[in-house]
Amino acid sequence: PPPRGARTSSGGAPPPPWGRPPTGVCPGRRFGGTINCVPALFKPVANAATLTLISANWKGVRKVKSAAPGTRAKPPRSPIHRERGATMVEVMISVVLLSVFSVAAMLVVTSGTAASADNRARITAAGLAQRELDLVSQVITGSPNGAQLVVGEGEVTNPNLVDELSATPGGIPTSDFPFALDGQKYKIVRNAAAYDTAVKSPCSDGSGVEAAQGVQVTVTVAWEGMGAGTSPHVVSKVFPPGRRASAGIPAGQAQIVVRIQGSAQGADYGPRPSIRVEVTGPDVLTPSVNTNSVGCAVISVVPAPAGSSYTVTLGGYQGGSAAFVNPAGNPSPSQNVGAKPDQRVQVQIENYSEVATLKVNVINATEAVQMVWARPWSPEGGGDSAAALVNGVATFAALAPGKYDIMIGGVTYDEVDLVSGPNTMPSVVL
Repeated sequence: PPPRGARTSSGGAPPPPWGRPPTGVCPGRRFGGTINCVPALFKPVANAATLTLISANWKGVRKVKSAAPGTRAKPPRSPIHRERGATMVEVMISVVLLSVFSVAAMLVVTSGTAASADNRARITAAGLAQRELDLVSQVITGSPNGAQLVVGEGEVTNPNLVDELSATPGGIPTSDFPFALDGQKYKIVRNAAAYDTAVKSPCSDGSGVEAAQGVQVTVTVAWEGMGAGTSPHVVSKVFPPGRRASAGIPAGQAQIVVRIQGSAQGADYGPRPSIRVEVTGPDVLTPSVNTNSVGCAVISVVPAPAGSSYTVTLGGYQGGSAAFVNPAGNPSPSQNVGAKPDQRVQVQIENYSEVATLKVNVINATEAVQMVWARPWSPEGGGDSAAALVNGVATFAALAPGKYDIMIGGVTYDEVDLVSGPNTMPSVVL
Protein backbone atom coordinates (compact mmCIF):
# COMPACT_ATOMS: atom_id res chain seq x y z
CA PRO A 1 0.00 0.00 0.00
CA PRO A 2 1.17 3.64 -0.51
CA PRO A 3 2.50 5.64 2.39
CA ARG A 4 0.11 7.45 4.56
CA GLY A 5 -1.01 10.72 3.03
CA ALA A 6 -0.01 9.83 -0.51
CA ARG A 7 -2.18 11.22 -3.23
CA THR A 8 -4.06 8.90 -5.53
CA SER A 9 -4.80 9.13 -9.18
CA SER A 10 -8.02 10.55 -10.54
CA GLY A 11 -9.67 7.13 -10.39
CA GLY A 12 -9.03 6.94 -6.66
CA ALA A 13 -6.85 3.90 -6.96
CA PRO A 14 -3.32 4.12 -5.42
CA PRO A 15 -0.31 4.18 -7.74
CA PRO A 16 1.54 0.98 -8.32
CA PRO A 17 4.08 0.07 -5.57
CA TRP A 18 7.41 1.99 -5.69
CA GLY A 19 10.42 0.17 -6.82
CA ARG A 20 8.76 -2.40 -9.02
CA PRO A 21 10.82 -2.43 -12.22
CA PRO A 22 9.33 -3.04 -15.62
CA THR A 23 9.13 -6.63 -16.68
CA GLY A 24 12.31 -7.86 -18.44
CA VAL A 25 14.31 -4.66 -17.66
CA CYS A 26 15.88 -5.31 -14.24
CA PRO A 27 15.75 -8.95 -13.28
CA GLY A 28 17.10 -9.81 -9.86
CA ARG A 29 16.32 -11.01 -6.35
CA ARG A 30 15.18 -9.22 -3.28
CA PHE A 31 17.33 -9.35 -0.14
CA GLY A 32 15.72 -8.09 3.00
CA GLY A 33 13.60 -5.56 1.24
CA THR A 34 16.42 -4.27 -1.05
CA ILE A 35 16.65 -4.77 -4.81
CA ASN A 36 20.16 -5.28 -6.30
CA CYS A 37 20.11 -4.71 -10.02
CA VAL A 38 21.71 -2.79 -12.88
CA PRO A 39 18.99 -1.27 -15.05
CA ALA A 40 19.58 0.19 -18.46
CA LEU A 41 18.22 3.54 -17.28
CA PHE A 42 18.82 5.55 -14.12
CA LYS A 43 15.81 4.81 -11.89
CA PRO A 44 15.31 5.07 -8.13
CA VAL A 45 14.04 1.91 -6.42
CA ALA A 46 13.18 2.08 -2.75
CA ASN A 47 11.25 0.46 -0.02
CA ALA A 48 10.26 1.73 3.33
CA ALA A 49 13.81 1.58 4.76
CA THR A 50 16.39 1.90 1.97
CA LEU A 51 16.87 3.90 -1.23
CA THR A 52 19.20 2.47 -3.84
CA LEU A 53 20.66 4.66 -6.57
CA ILE A 54 21.58 2.81 -9.69
CA SER A 55 23.37 4.21 -12.72
CA ALA A 56 23.96 2.56 -16.06
CA ASN A 57 27.62 3.60 -16.21
CA TRP A 58 28.50 2.69 -12.60
CA LYS A 59 29.61 -0.88 -12.12
CA GLY A 60 28.21 -1.74 -8.75
CA VAL A 61 25.55 -0.83 -6.27
CA ARG A 62 25.70 2.04 -3.82
CA LYS A 63 23.36 2.01 -0.91
CA VAL A 64 22.20 5.21 0.75
CA LYS A 65 20.08 5.16 3.83
CA SER A 66 16.93 7.20 3.44
CA ALA A 67 16.96 10.48 5.22
CA ALA A 68 14.51 11.46 7.83
CA PRO A 69 11.54 13.42 6.61
CA GLY A 70 12.40 17.01 5.95
CA THR A 71 16.21 16.34 5.74
CA ARG A 72 18.66 15.68 2.91
CA ALA A 73 20.50 12.39 2.60
CA LYS A 74 24.31 12.47 2.95
CA PRO A 75 26.29 11.33 -0.08
CA PRO A 76 28.34 8.18 0.32
CA ARG A 77 32.02 8.54 1.36
CA SER A 78 34.70 7.71 -1.18
CA PRO A 79 36.92 4.72 -0.37
CA ILE A 80 39.96 7.01 -0.19
CA HIS A 81 38.32 8.88 2.70
CA ARG A 82 37.67 5.73 4.61
CA GLU A 83 39.43 5.87 8.02
CA ARG A 84 41.05 2.66 9.10
CA GLY A 85 44.25 1.57 11.01
CA ALA A 86 47.46 -0.04 9.70
CA THR A 87 47.59 -3.77 9.38
CA MET A 88 50.18 -5.94 11.14
CA VAL A 89 51.98 -6.60 7.85
CA GLU A 90 52.39 -2.89 7.19
CA VAL A 91 53.75 -2.34 10.69
CA MET A 92 56.28 -5.15 10.28
CA ILE A 93 57.47 -3.80 6.92
CA SER A 94 57.92 -0.34 8.42
CA VAL A 95 59.94 -1.73 11.32
CA VAL A 96 62.20 -3.70 8.97
CA LEU A 97 62.84 -0.69 6.71
CA LEU A 98 63.56 1.56 9.68
CA SER A 99 66.03 -0.99 11.06
CA VAL A 100 67.87 -1.27 7.73
CA PHE A 101 68.20 2.49 7.34
CA SER A 102 69.33 2.91 10.96
CA VAL A 103 72.05 0.28 10.62
CA ALA A 104 73.27 1.87 7.36
CA ALA A 105 73.41 5.31 8.98
CA MET A 106 75.36 3.97 11.95
CA LEU A 107 77.82 2.24 9.62
CA VAL A 108 78.41 5.51 7.75
CA VAL A 109 78.98 7.44 10.99
CA THR A 110 81.28 4.74 12.39
CA SER A 111 83.28 4.55 9.15
CA GLY A 112 83.69 8.34 9.04
CA THR A 113 84.88 8.43 12.64
CA ALA A 114 87.42 5.66 12.02
CA ALA A 115 88.69 7.37 8.86
CA SER A 116 89.10 10.66 10.72
CA ALA A 117 91.11 8.98 13.49
CA ASP A 118 93.26 7.19 10.89
CA ASN A 119 93.97 10.47 9.10
CA ARG A 120 95.04 12.15 12.33
CA ALA A 121 97.33 9.25 13.17
CA ARG A 122 98.85 9.29 9.67
CA ILE A 123 99.58 13.03 9.87
CA THR A 124 101.34 12.54 13.21
CA ALA A 125 103.25 9.57 11.77
CA ALA A 126 104.48 11.76 8.89
CA GLY A 127 105.81 14.29 11.41
CA LEU A 128 107.64 11.57 13.36
CA ALA A 129 109.18 10.20 10.15
CA GLN A 130 110.42 13.64 9.10
CA ARG A 131 111.88 14.16 12.58
CA GLU A 132 113.83 10.93 12.23
CA LEU A 133 115.18 11.95 8.80
CA ASP A 134 116.28 15.32 10.17
CA LEU A 135 118.14 13.62 13.00
CA VAL A 136 119.85 11.25 10.55
CA SER A 137 120.85 14.20 8.37
CA GLN A 138 122.47 15.89 11.36
CA VAL A 139 124.52 12.77 12.05
CA ILE A 140 125.61 12.36 8.42
CA THR A 141 126.59 15.98 7.85
CA GLY A 142 127.83 16.73 11.37
CA SER A 143 130.55 14.10 11.64
CA PRO A 144 133.33 12.95 9.32
CA ASN A 145 132.21 9.37 9.81
CA GLY A 146 128.49 10.09 10.20
CA ALA A 147 127.45 8.23 7.07
CA GLN A 148 129.41 5.16 8.11
CA LEU A 149 127.83 5.26 11.58
CA VAL A 150 124.29 5.40 10.20
CA VAL A 151 124.94 2.60 7.70
CA GLY A 152 126.61 0.50 10.38
CA GLU A 153 123.49 0.59 12.56
CA GLY A 154 121.43 -0.96 9.77
CA GLU A 155 117.84 -1.44 10.95
CA VAL A 156 116.95 0.25 14.24
CA THR A 157 113.59 0.12 16.03
CA ASN A 158 112.35 3.14 17.97
CA PRO A 159 115.54 5.24 17.83
CA ASN A 160 115.92 8.73 19.27
CA LEU A 161 113.21 8.37 21.94
CA VAL A 162 112.98 11.27 24.37
CA ASP A 163 110.85 11.76 27.48
CA GLU A 164 108.66 14.31 25.73
CA LEU A 165 107.53 11.63 23.28
CA SER A 166 107.78 8.58 25.53
CA ALA A 167 104.76 6.67 26.75
CA THR A 168 106.77 5.89 29.91
CA PRO A 169 108.84 9.05 30.66
CA GLY A 170 111.96 8.47 32.67
CA GLY A 171 111.98 4.74 32.12
CA ILE A 172 112.94 2.12 29.59
CA PRO A 173 110.17 1.61 27.03
CA THR A 174 108.58 -1.80 27.39
CA SER A 175 105.95 -1.43 24.67
CA ASP A 176 106.34 -1.97 20.94
CA PHE A 177 104.74 1.46 20.54
CA PRO A 178 106.74 3.69 22.92
CA PHE A 179 106.11 7.02 21.15
CA ALA A 180 102.95 8.70 22.49
CA LEU A 181 101.27 11.75 20.94
CA ASP A 182 97.68 12.96 21.41
CA GLY A 183 96.65 9.74 23.09
CA GLN A 184 97.98 7.56 20.25
CA LYS A 185 101.07 5.32 20.44
CA TYR A 186 103.54 4.88 17.58
CA LYS A 187 106.46 2.68 16.55
CA ILE A 188 109.38 3.83 14.35
CA VAL A 189 111.65 1.56 12.34
CA ARG A 190 114.66 3.08 10.53
CA ASN A 191 116.73 1.26 7.94
CA ALA A 192 119.94 2.64 6.39
CA ALA A 193 121.96 1.16 3.57
CA ALA A 194 124.89 2.35 1.47
CA TYR A 195 124.73 2.63 -2.29
CA ASP A 196 127.49 3.24 -4.81
CA THR A 197 127.32 5.93 -7.44
CA ALA A 198 129.63 7.82 -9.74
CA VAL A 199 130.53 11.49 -9.46
CA LYS A 200 132.70 13.74 -11.56
CA SER A 201 136.31 13.99 -10.60
CA PRO A 202 137.08 17.35 -9.00
CA CYS A 203 139.53 18.32 -11.74
CA SER A 204 138.42 16.41 -14.82
CA ASP A 205 137.34 17.81 -18.15
CA GLY A 206 133.85 16.42 -17.53
CA SER A 207 134.49 12.89 -18.79
CA GLY A 208 136.36 11.58 -15.77
CA VAL A 209 134.37 9.99 -12.94
CA GLU A 210 135.20 8.34 -9.65
CA ALA A 211 133.31 6.07 -7.30
CA ALA A 212 131.42 7.55 -4.38
CA GLN A 213 129.14 6.19 -1.70
CA GLY A 214 125.80 7.60 -0.59
CA VAL A 215 123.27 6.59 2.07
CA GLN A 216 119.62 5.62 1.58
CA VAL A 217 117.45 5.87 4.69
CA THR A 218 113.91 4.44 4.96
CA VAL A 219 111.67 5.26 7.93
CA THR A 220 108.48 3.30 8.67
CA VAL A 221 106.00 4.57 11.28
CA ALA A 222 103.10 2.40 12.52
CA TRP A 223 100.57 3.13 15.23
CA GLU A 224 98.66 1.07 17.76
CA GLY A 225 95.24 -0.15 16.71
CA MET A 226 95.83 -0.06 12.97
CA GLY A 227 93.23 -1.99 11.02
CA ALA A 228 94.05 -4.90 8.76
CA GLY A 229 93.61 -2.76 5.65
CA THR A 230 95.64 0.20 6.96
CA SER A 231 99.25 0.55 5.83
CA PRO A 232 101.94 2.32 7.88
CA HIS A 233 103.51 5.59 6.81
CA VAL A 234 106.75 4.98 4.89
CA VAL A 235 109.20 7.65 3.70
CA SER A 236 112.61 7.22 2.08
CA LYS A 237 115.40 9.70 1.44
CA VAL A 238 118.72 9.43 -0.36
CA PHE A 239 121.72 11.29 1.03
CA PRO A 240 124.04 11.65 -1.98
CA PRO A 241 127.81 11.88 -1.67
CA GLY A 242 128.41 15.42 -0.48
CA ARG A 243 131.54 17.25 0.38
CA ARG A 244 131.97 15.20 3.51
CA ALA A 245 131.35 11.92 1.71
CA SER A 246 133.35 12.65 -1.46
CA ALA A 247 135.46 9.87 -2.85
CA GLY A 248 139.23 10.22 -3.03
CA ILE A 249 139.62 12.03 0.31
CA PRO A 250 141.44 9.97 2.92
CA ALA A 251 139.99 10.03 6.41
CA GLY A 252 140.87 13.21 8.30
CA GLN A 253 142.08 15.08 5.22
CA ALA A 254 140.53 17.80 3.08
CA GLN A 255 140.96 18.95 -0.50
CA ILE A 256 141.23 22.50 -1.82
CA VAL A 257 140.21 22.55 -5.48
CA VAL A 258 141.37 25.68 -7.36
CA ARG A 259 140.00 26.59 -10.80
CA ILE A 260 141.46 29.45 -12.83
CA GLN A 261 139.81 31.23 -15.75
CA GLY A 262 141.19 33.82 -18.15
CA SER A 263 139.90 37.31 -18.81
CA ALA A 264 136.50 37.85 -20.35
CA GLN A 265 138.10 40.47 -22.60
CA GLY A 266 139.43 39.35 -25.95
CA ALA A 267 140.05 35.82 -27.14
CA ASP A 268 142.00 34.58 -24.13
CA TYR A 269 138.92 33.67 -22.06
CA GLY A 270 138.94 30.08 -20.84
CA PRO A 271 140.75 27.78 -18.41
CA ARG A 272 144.31 28.66 -17.49
CA PRO A 273 146.69 25.68 -17.60
CA SER A 274 150.23 25.63 -16.19
CA ILE A 275 149.57 28.23 -13.52
CA ARG A 276 151.41 27.68 -10.26
CA VAL A 277 149.06 27.35 -7.26
CA GLU A 278 150.56 27.61 -3.78
CA VAL A 279 148.74 26.92 -0.51
CA THR A 280 150.01 27.93 2.92
CA GLY A 281 148.55 26.86 6.26
CA PRO A 282 148.72 24.02 8.80
CA ASP A 283 149.67 20.55 7.53
CA VAL A 284 149.65 21.22 3.78
CA LEU A 285 150.55 17.93 2.07
CA THR A 286 151.04 19.37 -1.43
CA PRO A 287 152.09 23.03 -1.04
CA SER A 288 152.56 23.75 -4.75
CA VAL A 289 150.67 22.32 -7.75
CA ASN A 290 150.33 23.48 -11.37
CA THR A 291 146.90 23.64 -12.96
CA ASN A 292 146.07 20.93 -15.49
CA SER A 293 144.65 21.29 -19.00
CA VAL A 294 141.29 22.46 -17.66
CA GLY A 295 142.84 25.05 -15.33
CA CYS A 296 142.34 23.03 -12.14
CA ALA A 297 144.61 22.06 -9.27
CA VAL A 298 143.95 19.95 -6.15
CA ILE A 299 145.85 20.53 -2.91
CA SER A 300 145.54 18.09 0.01
CA VAL A 301 145.66 19.37 3.59
CA VAL A 302 145.08 17.96 7.08
CA PRO A 303 142.98 20.53 8.96
CA ALA A 304 142.15 20.53 12.63
CA PRO A 305 138.89 18.78 13.66
CA ALA A 306 137.25 22.18 14.10
CA GLY A 307 138.67 23.45 10.81
CA SER A 308 141.70 25.46 9.69
CA SER A 309 142.36 28.53 7.51
CA TYR A 310 144.53 28.45 4.39
CA THR A 311 145.80 30.98 1.85
CA VAL A 312 145.76 30.20 -1.88
CA THR A 313 148.25 32.22 -3.99
CA LEU A 314 148.86 32.13 -7.74
CA GLY A 315 152.52 31.95 -8.66
CA GLY A 316 152.40 32.87 -12.34
CA TYR A 317 152.67 30.99 -15.60
CA GLN A 318 155.05 28.01 -15.64
CA GLY A 319 154.78 27.11 -19.30
CA GLY A 320 157.00 29.91 -20.64
CA SER A 321 158.07 33.49 -20.14
CA ALA A 322 154.62 35.08 -20.43
CA ALA A 323 153.43 36.98 -17.42
CA PHE A 324 149.89 36.77 -16.05
CA VAL A 325 148.00 39.26 -13.90
CA ASN A 326 144.55 39.79 -12.47
CA PRO A 327 142.38 42.84 -13.35
CA ALA A 328 144.22 44.89 -10.72
CA GLY A 329 147.52 44.10 -12.40
CA ASN A 330 148.64 41.79 -9.59
CA PRO A 331 150.66 38.80 -10.87
CA SER A 332 150.25 36.92 -7.55
CA PRO A 333 146.69 37.34 -6.31
CA SER A 334 145.67 35.40 -3.18
CA GLN A 335 142.48 34.22 -1.51
CA ASN A 336 141.76 32.89 2.01
CA VAL A 337 139.65 29.76 2.55
CA GLY A 338 138.66 27.48 5.42
CA ALA A 339 138.58 23.68 5.40
CA LYS A 340 137.48 20.89 7.71
CA PRO A 341 138.29 17.17 7.67
CA ASP A 342 136.65 15.15 4.87
CA GLN A 343 135.64 18.35 3.10
CA ARG A 344 136.24 19.43 -0.47
CA VAL A 345 136.53 23.22 -0.83
CA GLN A 346 136.08 24.90 -4.22
CA VAL A 347 138.05 28.06 -5.08
CA GLN A 348 137.28 29.94 -8.30
CA ILE A 349 139.65 32.66 -9.59
CA GLU A 350 138.49 34.66 -12.61
CA ASN A 351 140.22 37.05 -15.03
CA TYR A 352 143.76 35.80 -14.56
CA SER A 353 145.20 36.51 -18.00
CA GLU A 354 148.37 37.11 -19.86
CA VAL A 355 149.50 40.72 -19.61
CA ALA A 356 148.97 43.27 -22.36
CA THR A 357 151.74 45.62 -23.54
CA LEU A 358 151.06 49.05 -24.99
CA LYS A 359 153.21 51.62 -26.83
CA VAL A 360 151.98 55.20 -27.09
CA ASN A 361 153.62 57.63 -29.56
CA VAL A 362 153.37 61.27 -28.52
CA ILE A 363 153.87 63.95 -31.16
CA ASN A 364 154.86 67.54 -30.39
CA ALA A 365 155.68 66.68 -26.81
CA THR A 366 157.59 69.37 -24.94
CA GLU A 367 160.21 68.84 -22.31
CA ALA A 368 157.52 69.40 -19.70
CA VAL A 369 155.75 66.25 -20.79
CA GLN A 370 157.53 63.36 -19.13
CA MET A 371 154.82 60.82 -18.22
CA VAL A 372 151.82 59.14 -19.89
CA TRP A 373 149.03 57.60 -17.81
CA ALA A 374 146.67 54.69 -18.49
CA ARG A 375 143.47 54.71 -16.40
CA PRO A 376 141.39 51.45 -16.41
CA TRP A 377 137.65 51.58 -16.90
CA SER A 378 136.91 48.56 -14.73
CA PRO A 379 136.43 49.15 -10.98
CA GLU A 380 138.62 46.08 -10.44
CA GLY A 381 141.40 47.59 -12.49
CA GLY A 382 143.12 49.20 -9.57
CA GLY A 383 144.83 52.54 -9.91
CA ASP A 384 146.38 54.34 -12.83
CA SER A 385 149.49 52.96 -14.49
CA ALA A 386 152.29 55.36 -15.54
CA ALA A 387 154.96 55.02 -18.24
CA ALA A 388 157.89 57.40 -18.81
CA LEU A 389 158.02 59.22 -22.12
CA VAL A 390 161.35 58.40 -23.78
CA ASN A 391 162.07 59.85 -27.20
CA GLY A 392 158.37 60.48 -27.71
CA VAL A 393 157.32 56.89 -26.85
CA ALA A 394 155.67 55.65 -23.62
CA THR A 395 155.75 51.87 -23.09
CA PHE A 396 153.40 50.00 -20.71
CA ALA A 397 154.86 46.54 -20.11
CA ALA A 398 152.26 44.79 -17.91
CA LEU A 399 148.66 45.89 -18.14
CA ALA A 400 145.63 43.68 -17.58
CA PRO A 401 143.47 43.24 -20.69
CA GLY A 402 140.60 45.72 -20.79
CA LYS A 403 139.68 49.31 -21.65
CA TYR A 404 141.84 52.30 -20.66
CA ASP A 405 141.89 56.09 -21.02
CA ILE A 406 145.24 57.51 -22.17
CA MET A 407 145.99 60.70 -20.23
CA ILE A 408 148.75 63.30 -20.43
CA GLY A 409 148.93 66.09 -17.90
CA GLY A 410 145.51 65.20 -16.49
CA VAL A 411 143.82 65.45 -19.89
CA THR A 412 142.30 62.42 -21.60
CA TYR A 413 143.44 62.23 -25.20
CA ASP A 414 142.25 58.79 -26.31
CA GLU A 415 140.90 55.44 -25.20
CA VAL A 416 142.09 51.94 -26.01
CA ASP A 417 140.80 48.36 -25.60
CA LEU A 418 143.72 46.08 -24.77
CA VAL A 419 144.01 42.33 -25.30
CA SER A 420 146.65 39.95 -24.05
CA GLY A 421 149.98 40.43 -25.80
CA PRO A 422 151.40 43.46 -27.67
CA ASN A 423 149.11 46.41 -28.42
CA THR A 424 149.85 49.61 -30.37
CA MET A 425 147.55 52.60 -30.50
CA PRO A 426 147.52 55.55 -32.92
CA SER A 427 149.81 58.43 -32.10
CA VAL A 428 148.74 61.11 -29.69
CA VAL A 429 149.24 64.60 -31.07
CA LEU A 430 149.62 67.32 -28.47
